[in-house]
Amino acid sequence: MNKWDEIVDHIIDNSIDILMVTETWISPNKTNDPQLKHLPAGYAMLQVPRPHRRGGGVALIYRECLHINSYEPTTAKCFEGLEVVMTINSHCLRLLVLYRPPPSSQNGFKVSQFVTEFSDYMEKTLASSGRLLIGGDFNFHWDNPQHPDTIQIRDALDSVNLQQHVTGATHTSGHTLNWF
Repeated sequence: MNKWDEIVDHIIDNSIDILMVTETWISPNKTNDPQLKHLPAGYAMLQVPRPHRRGGGVALIYRECLHINSYEPTTAKCFEGLEVVMTINSHCLRLLVLYRPPPSSQNGFKVSQFVTEFSDYMEKTLASSGRLLIGGDFNFHWDNPQHPDTIQIRDALDSVNLQQHVTGATHTSGHTLNWF
C-alpha cells in the first residue's frame, strides 16, 4: 500500500499489460480504499487480501481490453493466490499470482505442508485447459540449490513440468526468492 503511487507510475512508464503483485498489504476492510481505485485509465485490478491478519495479499492489475474470463482465489492455507483465465486470439492463458509467507512461529507453516498443498493445487490446475503462467514470491532461496527446502520445492515443480524463468536476484540481499 505504501508503494501504490510507484506501482501506478511503473505501469504507465513501462506500458505494462499485466502486473502481478504480492504482499499488497491490503486488509479485508480496505478493499474499497479510494487509493486502490486510482489506476491508470483503461486498467482494472483483481485482488485477494490476506484474511484475518496483517500483510500478505495478492493482486493482478491488467489492461481492461484483455478481458479476464474468470477468476478464483485459492483456498490453500500455506499460500495466497489468485488464478485468472484469459482468452487471447482463441488461446487460453491461465495466470496464477502466488505468495507463500515464510514459515514462522506465528503462522506455524512447514515447508512440507506447502509442498503438499501446492502439489495438490497443481494437480487440479494442470487438469484444466490452457497454458499456465505462475508469478509470485515463494520465499525460497532458489539461488541455493543444495538447501533441503529448495530441493523439496524444486522436486515438486519438476514433477509437474514447471520451469523457473527468473535467473537473477530478486531480493536486496542478492537472493532469488521469486518464481516466474
